[in-house]
Amino acid sequence: MPEVSLEVVEELKRRLKEEGFKVSTMEEGSCWLVAAQLGERVFLVSLRRGRFSGVYVAKVVTPEKLPATAEWSCELLDYTPHGFYVLESDVGKLVEEVRSRFGKLEKLLSK
Repeated sequence: MPEVSLEVVEELKRRLKEEGFKVSTMEEGSCWLVAAQLGERVFLVSLRRGRFSGVYVAKVVTPEKLPATAEWSCELLDYTPHGFYVLESDVGKLVEEVRSRFGKLEKLLSK
């Protein structure tokens, strides 16, 4: 399976940090787990390459929608029924779409 390059992960981190997020990452085989925090709000992103098409596949979730006893992992994010997926081949658009999903999740949580 194609892997996500460190450069892609660093671009996502850089763009989020520019907006004031605290960002940490962890590599899990062919997937990266990204945690981004702004104030009290935390967003989690699993980032991998598609198995057949090679596009980037990101799943964006908030910890509130995960089992309280679970350790965060790409697999946990991918299998939770909550959150949003982003499918994109362009890194710049991928970062923009991931960031836009943060806003959508924020709106859902504030209802």
